[in-house]
Amino acid sequence: MQARIEQADAQLGGALASFYPPIKTSLTYQHSNHPAQAFAKIIAQRRLDFNSSDFNHPSGVDNYRPQVTASYSLFRGGKDYHSNQAAK
Repeated sequence: MQARIEQADAQLGGALASFYPPIKTSLTYQHSNHPAQAFAKIIAQRRLDFNSSDFNHPSGVDNYRPQVTASYSLFRGGKDYHSNQAAK
């Protein structure tokens, strides 16, 4: 009997989780000494300096991109609400 109660609580928790947005995190790292890619990264990082840069022979450019995304569904036809009610 206790196992069935715990299973029902887990199903209710799963049904309630659909009301919260999933959150994803990622981190990308790139290193390039290709002239075109390095120039694009320098511009994107707002580090462009015409006086002290050799655009044809860059020493290498590092690029880090941390990202956090959350998505939230505005309308799912009542599926989340009815799943919650069924779990209760």
